[in-house]
Amino acid sequence: MIFNSMVKQVGFVLFPLILAGCDSEDSDTTETTTEVNSSYVVVDTMQSDCYDVDGETITCGSEYTGQDAEYETTLADYTSDDSTVVTDNNTGLMWEYNQADDQYDYDEAVAYCEAQTTGDYDDWRLPSIKELYSIADYNGAMSTDEDVDSVPYIDEDYFGFEYDTNQPFATQFWSSTEYLINRVAGSNDEDDDNAGYWAALGFNFADGHIKSYSEDSSPSGLYVRCVRGDEYGNNDFSLNDEGTIVTDNATDLMWEQSDGGETYSWPEALEYCEALELEGYTEWRLPDNKELQSIVNYGTTEVPAIDTDYFDITFNESYDIDDVYGDGGDYGWFWSSTTIGDFPMNGSYFAFGRAYSYSNMDSDDTTYYDYHGAGAQRSDPKDPDDINDGTGCSDYACDEERGYNYVRCVHDVE
Repeated sequence: MIFNSMVKQVGFVLFPLILAGCDSEDSDTTETTTEVNSSYVVVDTMQSDCYDVDGETITCGSEYTGQDAEYETTLADYTSDDSTVVTDNNTGLMWEYNQADDQYDYDEAVAYCEAQTTGDYDDWRLPSIKELYSIADYNGAMSTDEDVDSVPYIDEDYFGFEYDTNQPFATQFWSSTEYLINRVAGSNDEDDDNAGYWAALGFNFADGHIKSYSEDSSPSGLYVRCVRGDEYGNNDFSLNDEGTIVTDNATDLMWEQSDGGETYSWPEALEYCEALELEGYTEWRLPDNKELQSIVNYGTTEVPAIDTDYFDITFNESYDIDDVYGDGGDYGWFWSSTTIGDFPMNGSYFAFGRAYSYSNMDSDDTTYYDYHGAGAQRSDPKDPDDINDGTGCSDYACDEERGYNYVRCVHDVE
């Protein structure tokens, strides 16, 4: 394996064509540079450090091999115009440099972007969750130590960013992607006293998580950063003749078609993908956050949040602990190779089934509801012995922790 030098894709924009390079052959010394077309460039998370299961920084490749920082993909590439607009040269999207000064509910956020004329452009819009996530930078970390500065999950060399003055950890941004599967943070029955609310997905640039938020966003709303440009994030899947590999012709990534029905700890997940040989391909890896998010189906009205015309995914009868949604179980969470900076003893995962928590506001009610939504990105302890140790709890809710999650390995198109 070549650490920190294996270029999987080197994308750049030649309008309207986006080109990306292909990875090396399965050798430590031989490299080819065959060009392939890609219409959905998955930008690197930019995570630069590797960690052990206790959250300590380690030398990449020394142990727990296969982590995010060991693989260099399409590096972020921005051009800034006088602190007014920022162009992402990989995706072709243009962003407002500054976030909105105020917070808005969902409908207000949509209207806010439609009214913008920043840079003399009048076609600004609220970004989708895949567009918003494309500018996430996983060198961030929220600090609770007054002597240590927090680092947001966005590149401040190119984007203006201000933490919420009252609750810095709650600097959350709207996407245009509504959550259509069920009400969140409560029952799906609107007549129930514990009924949840309809929501849309957002990204928290303070703590590096995707979750769903009430469209009414009581009491304070969410922040906004508007985007313009062609829609980004559409997949183009095809299945090989053996039915074992799904290729996304838009991202030039290949995926295991099946999750195998087994769950793993985070170290086991890394090891599984590093050792995988499938249909003659040997350079499989555990996907990073952005790679894994690229196959989430955010438009679905039912779980799982993945295209089941192409992917097999395990239904687990032990999930949905309190059987709130009447499914008698749920679909799983899938590990990524990305460590969450706030809790480096945790590995990130994407929930393709619902993402459960219970309210921490009322200690008498520990019912697990879908607080975050299928398609949410959360984190779980890397060491399963550490689940339910309190790190999954905030002032408002306690995330369910599993410690063992599913795996779907990724490989570059060659």
